Amino acid sequence: MTLEEDARQFLDDEIKGYLKAVEVELQKHIKSDTKLEEIVSYLLNADGKRLRPALLIIAYKAVGGEEIEEVVPISAAIELIHTATLIHDDINDDNDFRRGQETTNRKYGTLNAIVGGDFLFVQAFRVGGTYPWDVIRMIADACRELAEGEVIQNSNRYNTGETYEIYQEIIRMKTASLITGSLKVGCYLGGGSEEAIQAMADYGYGIGMIFQITDDILDVEGDVEKTGKPLGSDIREGQLTILAIRALETLPDEERDELAGILSRVEHSEEEVGRALDLIKSTDAVEYAYEQTHHYADVCRQALEHLPESDYRDRLELGIGVIMTRNY
Repeated sequence: MTLEEDARQFLDDEIKGYLKAVEVELQKHIKSDTKLEEIVSYLLNADGKRLRPALLIIAYKAVGGEEIEEVVPISAAIELIHTATLIHDDINDDNDFRRGQETTNRKYGTLNAIVGGDFLFVQAFRVGGTYPWDVIRMIADACRELAEGEVIQNSNRYNTGETYEIYQEIIRMKTASLITGSLKVGCYLGGGSEEAIQAMADYGYGIGMIFQITDDILDVEGDVEKTGKPLGSDIREGQLTILAIRALETLPDEERDELAGILSRVEHSEEEVGRALDLIKSTDAVEYAYEQTHHYADVCRQALEHLPESDYRDRLELGIGVIMTRNY
């Protein structure tokens, strides 16, 4: 089976139909009589992957959930939260592009972008507040970890002494937490057992790690037209990724010092960014990063063994490969 066929089975017509219902729900919660609606629509409607709602719905169905209307609102709420975090991240990182277009802060100004992100958070918790306390807690825990992860990441910008362990913790909190929360909520609402909910948490952790490591790889050797952002964005933002950490560990001393000097600077010329990318690619950093995605793929597959066999469990397994090999 080809990757394209895997992707079609992961998000087949059934799941796409459910995601269309999520889109309708999303539009209901961004209505405003002010310019806020335009501001928040700008990124929300910019060809997002809707990965978190898709995983929530598949997890719900994987444990026997039948009333899809039960999870459409909370799926939309989680996507609102995700979009809010992207808007705020772009402000923190001073990004120029997201999903192939100007960032919200570049187009509408920093103040409007901050307020837009806050608006999305409020609307999300307005929806989430109608669900049982356990669901609210799962989402709140994920959002708390997002915030804590942002602080840890900010404190490690331009830190060439950052370890792989710190990097893992940042990813777990900033990327994997909301994916994990989505899967746990879907499993819980579908009537899943405690064992199943834990399995979904473990799967979500693995998927989150794969997603971010793949993103880091694309920042070094991706197709700019597909990713929608220039190569070396992590270097410009002072983010030490798994590839940079690996390169610093394996380069000869002189080249290591050169790379460390570039990575530790707040301002970079385009020549310096290009040189840093060349130094990283001269090592086995890309291959090493891919190896780590395979490790986390095993984590995901082991977690799925604790779910009952079904077409939906099979979809979750297909999703591992789809995310590992994505090019955007």
